[in-house]
Amino acid sequence: MDGKKEQEKSVLVAFADEQARLLGYLSKEVRSRDTAEELVQEAWIKVARNAKEASAAPKPYIWRIAKTLIIDHFRSEKRCLNQYEISEIFDTATQITAEDIVSARDDLRALERAIAELPKRRKEIFSASRLVGEKHQSIAKRFGVTVRTVEMEVKKALEHCNHRLGRSDDR
Repeated sequence: MDGKKEQEKSVLVAFADEQARLLGYLSKEVRSRDTAEELVQEAWIKVARNAKEASAAPKPYIWRIAKTLIIDHFRSEKRCLNQYEISEIFDTATQITAEDIVSARDDLRALERAIAELPKRRKEIFSASRLVGEKHQSIAKRFGVTVRTVEMEVKKALEHCNHRLGRSDDR
């Protein structure tokens, strides 16, 4: 039992050492201090439940848990629309004018030009990800790069397109 208590203690100490950095990192990633605080609590629960596994290398384990929680958080954000949101969409759709259609076509042409300006590999990765819906893992394998490289290429392509369309990056 002493070994188990020592493992729990070492994990607790490591978590306490990392807690402030973890909160700062999570706040930056999810752009919400409240959500970040909830994720830190969730991370503690997961780490505490797996103290034996975490005790071998507590800090890397804690950060791996945190990064997984970020991914889970953003996946959960992809939620279904409620009835009010659906009504809003339909109300807006019935108010579309000819000018709106012309403007949308202009935006589409501008987007096509922006995509055409991308370097060949970035354009192909972006198209596979955003236009075809191919999984990043599959794209990475096909191009012989890491998933992180695919994510960065898609991000840079989106930034370029937003810039060319005169949109800010906070959208």
